[in-house]
Amino acid sequence: DALGCREFFVGRHVSRCERWSRLSAACMSTTPLSQSWCHLMHLFVLLGTGLMTFSQAAESAGLIAMYFSYASLWGLFAMVTMGAIMNLLTNGASLERLLEYKLGALPQEAAWVLP
Repeated sequence: DALGCREFFVGRHVSRCERWSRLSAACMSTTPLSQSWCHLMHLFVLLGTGLMTFSQAAESAGLIAMYFSYASLWGLFAMVTMGAIMNLLTNGASLERLLEYKLGALPQEAAWVLP
């Protein structure tokens, strides 16, 4: 510790750990944020359906039932679609990392050869 290297390495380690913690917390928040967006959009869909139903209430009771059934299913469809997209992005990132490792883009030590 005569050269003061310990403070440098410890400081670098702490700053990298803090950065990694922030990035991992940001990655963990994408799914709840996208789910919240789907719920918010579902409220707009239901509101629009309600307004359309009240404006055309005299036409048909079956049409009104169809409006609300599709409006209620829209939220489920949006959540399933958002979940599939998030899983696809996550698996794509894992595949990209695996291909970088397998294709030799990452620095590695040379293979050992026995004499």
